[in-house]
Amino acid sequence: MLNEQKTPEAQDNASLDLNEGINRATRLVQQLLTLARLDPDASKKPMSTIHLDALIASIRDDMAPIAEQKDIIITASASPAQIDGMEDAIRLMITNLTDNAIRYTDAGGTVRVFAGQEGHHPCYFVEDNGIGIPKNEQRRIFERFYRVDKSHSRQTGGTGLGLSIVKHGAALHKAKINLDSEPGKGTKMELMF
Repeated sequence: MLNEQKTPEAQDNASLDLNEGINRATRLVQQLLTLARLDPDASKKPMSTIHLDALIASIRDDMAPIAEQKDIIITASASPAQIDGMEDAIRLMITNLTDNAIRYTDAGGTVRVFAGQEGHHPCYFVEDNGIGIPKNEQRRIFERFYRVDKSHSRQTGGTGLGLSIVKHGAALHKAKINLDSEPGKGTKMELMF
């Protein structure tokens, strides 16, 4: 399509579309590879002590530029909490949950991340004031390739794999996922280890 465009403006638009398509395909392949790495044999991989409070500070800093592009305020608070686990998998789970919160929150919104202890259990949660998830779709959001709002997912580059990766990572670490969401009011996702 790029080669068929006659005007520089049309070529620029086709080039942007091409780059967006490449980025979506790259993200899809990366997520499929990650999902494959979280297979049942992954539990045999070495575990290490992960300080959730330090990890979310790092992830918040990584995600801040994406939030700033949408004029979203992202805050992080933490108290000391640690778990034994696969650091790459834990980082990816928390990054995916935080990324989803940013993607599905409108410009000018807020995203809050927290790590700490709830009773005797280390936990992480992300809370947003985004579009929310209808009750009848909440059971399906962890299925591979499932997207609640397909038109919004296309705009944000969603593949429908992020929460499936979270589900597999949580199972690997024997973590429970708690979801509280209401359309138009936002979503809170919690990992309880």
